[in-house]
Amino acid sequence: MKIPRIIKGLKLKIIILMMILVVIFVNALGIISYFLAANILTEAAESEFNTIVGAIQYDYNDRIRSIENQANLVLSTAELRSYIEQNNNNFEEISLYFEEAVNNNKGIEYLRLISNEGIILASNARQVIGDDIGSGEFVKKALEGESGLGDIVISSLSNNAVVPYVTPVYNSQGELRGALMVSVNFGQLIGERVERERIGKTGYTWMVDKTGLLVSHPVKDYIFTKNLAEDPNEDLREIIKRMHEGETGRGEYHFEGFKKVTVFTSVGPWYLAFTMNEEEFLAPANYLKVSNILISIIAMALSAVLAFLLSGQIITPIKKVEFAMNSAAEGDLTRKVEVKSGDEIGIMARNFNKMLDSLKELIGQVSESATRVSEMSDNMASSAESMSSSIQEVASSTNEFASSSHLLGKNCQEMASSADEASENASEGEEVIKKAVSQMRNINNIMKELEGVVERLGERSQEISKIVGVITAIAEQTNLLALNAAIEAARAGEQG
Repeated sequence: MKIPRIIKGLKLKIIILMMILVVIFVNALGIISYFLAANILTEAAESEFNTIVGAIQYDYNDRIRSIENQANLVLSTAELRSYIEQNNNNFEEISLYFEEAVNNNKGIEYLRLISNEGIILASNARQVIGDDIGSGEFVKKALEGESGLGDIVISSLSNNAVVPYVTPVYNSQGELRGALMVSVNFGQLIGERVERERIGKTGYTWMVDKTGLLVSHPVKDYIFTKNLAEDPNEDLREIIKRMHEGETGRGEYHFEGFKKVTVFTSVGPWYLAFTMNEEEFLAPANYLKVSNILISIIAMALSAVLAFLLSGQIITPIKKVEFAMNSAAEGDLTRKVEVKSGDEIGIMARNFNKMLDSLKELIGQVSESATRVSEMSDNMASSAESMSSSIQEVASSTNEFASSSHLLGKNCQEMASSADEASENASEGEEVIKKAVSQMRNINNIMKELEGVVERLGERSQEISKIVGVITAIAEQTNLLALNAAIEAARAGEQG
């Protein structure tokens, strides 16, 4: 499949590259902004929660001080001092006083005087007098000299959630005379204060006791019925566990189909938490995320336009160079590149123009060299022809010399034969004839050797004749190449 030219074009590559860089930069900036905003929102939520906790803690401490003052006030009455200091068993008078005190203090549900053995001696609720509550942990601590709050219980009389505050009772000699229990309405102590705190549309506060039981929640049906430590949601159970370990922090969990973000801390013997739907909690950050997406789209469009304009300034001179190169490839060396910029493209264009000038000069030199080669080829061919004629003459002379040598050898043989015959008839010149015969034989041997040399010289002459033929063929080819080079040089010179 052929790729369209525009896909392979440098302009499109520049546009795509700039868009990719812009998208990466804007998205990276958006992601960083989102997480920074989320952290800022988390810190702001925790700060607001801490403000709420501080206010609730202040109200709680103020309420506890009020209860302590109320307990001290009760212990300072004549009815209680009579029992404490004089050991009077005026429990009926004390119970009547308790009734009056409860009626005058809306937040107090019960007042009870407890003996050292944990027996209720007097109470505004007469039906509990005589009950043994000494096994209660908070009662034991009070009888050991430590004041404090007990666990939240549901009153069998009022059906309200109450919290007992128990403090030890001493006479003027410092002897323990029992304990005083002031049971206060939990809602008025802190529960209602917690339930009133709302932030945004989905933000609310809730409270659990040390077992994980909800003691305060906007949904009334959950109070004292839902134990979060036993909830099937593992994330929620983990948060309750962290609360019990005394940790202050934040967490996430799913509840009633919503993902919740919560921050928590302890208030008195209970654990307070602020919860909000994550969607609302991160709404500003999500708004920022959407804004970043819109900014990314706008930035992509602007970068595409900018890249288009910028790439045009880059591509136009490159196209001029490309056109000039194509013309040069087709043989036209007269078309130069007109680029005035001082950047790398301008430098490339000027170097290309220098290359064209160098090519034209080189072609001129090649044309001159071709002419000289043609002349030299003609001279070489003429010399080869002369050499061939000379070699042929040498070969002919050599053949004639070989024939003469052969004839001379034959005559010498005949002379040797005659000399042999003469030696038989002339005894006087025997020695002379022998010497002559010997000389003739030597001459005959020399002539035979000379005949072999001449034959070899003839063979070499034939080889030289072949070499001359090859040289002649090379000279003819050289003439032809020189002629072609001269024609091409003339054609390039015309176009140049």
